[in-house]
Amino acid sequence: MQDNHDHNAGDVPGDGVPNAQEQLRQLVDTALDAVITCDPKSRIVVWNSGAERLFGWTAEEAIGKLLTETIIPLELREAHERGMAHYLKTGEGPVLGQRIEIEAVNRDGRRFPVELSINPIRTSSGLTFSAFIRDITSRLDAERRIREGEARLQFVLDSAQMGILDYRLDAEGVLIDAVVSERALSILGEDGRRLPVDRVGINLEDLPNLVGAWNRHLQGDVEHFDVEYRISNNGGDDWTWVKELGTVVERDEHSRPIRVVGSVADVTQQRVLEETLLATQKFEALGLVAGGFAHDLNNVLASIHGHASLIRMDRTISSQTEESVRVIDLAVTRGRSLTQNMLQLGRPARMRREEVVLVDAVKETLDLVRPALPKSIRVESGDDIDETTLVRIDPSQLQQAMLNIVLNARDAMEAGGVLQITTRIEKVEDAPHDFAVIAIADSGKGIPIQDQPRIMDPFFTTKGVKGTGLGLSMVSRMVDEARGEFRIDSVEGEGTTVEIRLPVSSGDSRSASGLEPGAPQVDGGMVLLAEDHPLLRPMLAEAITIAGYEVRSAEDADSARAIGTDRKPDIMVMDIDLPGGSGDDIARGLRRHWDDEIPIVFITGNNEFEQPDWPAVTLLRKPFDLEVLAESIRGLLRARG
Repeated sequence: MQDNHDHNAGDVPGDGVPNAQEQLRQLVDTALDAVITCDPKSRIVVWNSGAERLFGWTAEEAIGKLLTETIIPLELREAHERGMAHYLKTGEGPVLGQRIEIEAVNRDGRRFPVELSINPIRTSSGLTFSAFIRDITSRLDAERRIREGEARLQFVLDSAQMGILDYRLDAEGVLIDAVVSERALSILGEDGRRLPVDRVGINLEDLPNLVGAWNRHLQGDVEHFDVEYRISNNGGDDWTWVKELGTVVERDEHSRPIRVVGSVADVTQQRVLEETLLATQKFEALGLVAGGFAHDLNNVLASIHGHASLIRMDRTISSQTEESVRVIDLAVTRGRSLTQNMLQLGRPARMRREEVVLVDAVKETLDLVRPALPKSIRVESGDDIDETTLVRIDPSQLQQAMLNIVLNARDAMEAGGVLQITTRIEKVEDAPHDFAVIAIADSGKGIPIQDQPRIMDPFFTTKGVKGTGLGLSMVSRMVDEARGEFRIDSVEGEGTTVEIRLPVSSGDSRSASGLEPGAPQVDGGMVLLAEDHPLLRPMLAEAITIAGYEVRSAEDADSARAIGTDRKPDIMVMDIDLPGGSGDDIARGLRRHWDDEIPIVFITGNNEFEQPDWPAVTLLRKPFDLEVLAESIRGLLRARG
């Protein structure tokens, strides 16, 4: 098969004029857009110069490869394969013959937006699909700038209803007369008939700046009176942000100001917009930072947590060592909690609900956090709740929420105190279910009353540089997603009580691996382990070996394929993000190769990856206990029989 760079002398007639086929070939090759043609198996057969420039692959390199190996992002590959199969089966393709905007990836892994139009072409040689692809990064940036400019212009137009002020002064600077527009009065109230320095509704924090700006202008030190401040027309806490501009337009023979005119505008909406934009920028920056380090951090945490699990497997360790392992577990859980908080704030993750025994969850969290509490804090706990009471929630998020609250309580009791953790059932009239309540109370310094309305705002913290302002915001979001209630009652100087109220569930509780307890043990068999992290791979291999299995390890996609093709594994333990490919693609390929639904345990620190809807599959998110990994392997093999 010739690529689009091949030239055949037979294509040119004797008079030197290219024939239609050659002209078409040259037209495609010199097109500014990328032009790519593939066969029904998504294998590339045409790759023009525009495609070379856009994606970085030469025609010689690209032709013969699959689209999924070159330009389609990882998370879109399965959808592409499904769409192609659907078209070949039904002749229907929703995106065919249309211009769509989608993301592509180049040879270096850089993602960028493109405009794509793709059409099926039936020829005597068979069915092909031709795509015209254009990089629209610049266009989208320009559109974004236009939208931002339009938003700013619209805001200016909306807020251009300025009030007019015209003040006449005597030689001593005392107000003689004030001409004030209705708009100015609607903004300032009766304070509009007073000079700025004489107004009674000015926020005391802003008053010094306003007085200074007024005096500097009247004295001739600055050209204009220009200041922003807060004012309240009702004497309460309902503040309006105001921007005021003024200029001395008349002075007496001694150069004393006797007339000042100006304008005033309500800029409260502008302030809100600025704060919203700032929060958006923080979210975007947080998402970028979190996405960059979360994977590596989770691998490090998984390594630490895994080695602690290996130590715990030794039944002869001393109580002191066991206590140290518990401290390590707490540190890992806290690190995982911080990482998840940031990831969820930047890009909220889907809650993975399951039935949780509430009493057990509270006890495990309390056992985990005890080593982090100083001896000056006395812990009291009590359960007024049945030991089989279930709630439907993501267990790791529930644990993170309780950890956040307990550690906040610890920080509020620097001089010591009492921490009470209790559970109870609360019936609500006409509600479809009861509520299980976790109450965490401390005897600390409490939350200042002026801070209480903001304590669940993202990035707000009362701890200064020691806090991130993420904890309670994430707890509130988690409880809302679970259809529960989150309450805080705090009295400054007396302490704080935090309640997590969750709907009681009537479902069946399952183990972490989704297996029935008491099932027979299944040992033996070959495990294909694919993990690229050099600290995790040997640790996981050791744990799987201890559990009674033969392990064949791979550090990248090619090695995993080679091992799995050479010998059929009994089960696969696959990291998702591997050099050279993804774990789910490799597992899918090996299942096809052996024509068998080989059980799979996916392991990942990628918060975006969701467990595929395949048979004989489970998903563990890093960091996880090695015992859970071993039980997941046993359970899948046990279910397989």
